[in-house]
Amino acid sequence: MALNRSASPCATSISIDPDGEYLLGANVYTGHQLQRAIHCAHSVARAYEIADIANGGGGSVERSEIDDAQREAADAMGPQAMREIVASAREYNDALPRESELESEDGDSLLSAEENAEACAEGWSLFMHSRETLELRLERIDSPDEGDGALPDDAAAWLRVWTRATPLHLKVIDILKASSPAEYARIEAYVHGVEACHAPA
Repeated sequence: MALNRSASPCATSISIDPDGEYLLGANVYTGHQLQRAIHCAHSVARAYEIADIANGGGGSVERSEIDDAQREAADAMGPQAMREIVASAREYNDALPRESELESEDGDSLLSAEENAEACAEGWSLFMHSRETLELRLERIDSPDEGDGALPDDAAAWLRVWTRATPLHLKVIDILKASSPAEYARIEAYVHGVEACHAPA
């Protein structure tokens, strides 16, 4: 770990290399994970200060204010730790894990193991989000495992799936259209907006 120390005896700055590895307690974290953890801490602190009555807030934290923090926390933890956290949460709630996170109403998996592996290799997947209602979303994989692809953001995942006419991509578009119309509409509007910006004058 490289430390960049300032000239002042009272202040110390530490540069975190996103690709570096850092030992914290008994665990090794990447610089990317540490950066996301700091972003998460900032988002949570800000959300609660916005809610604080002394700061003019209403006394409770809005879900939308901490959604980003949850995503940052999941990214900081990494996929293996999140699988353990999910298992612990289900045990706490007496909820048995499903065979697949992505199931249709009749219990069939929406993507086969081979299709899911193909999607992960490109850096995206389908994720089920639980808010007031369950919503299926197409998102990039925030913390790719070895062999997974890497995309800069969810919008890149949208463009990849929408503009490539492979059987998998066409199937995913059909799934979203049928099972998650709000997500389908978001993606369609975004892609059409991008296409309009790049259309010849």
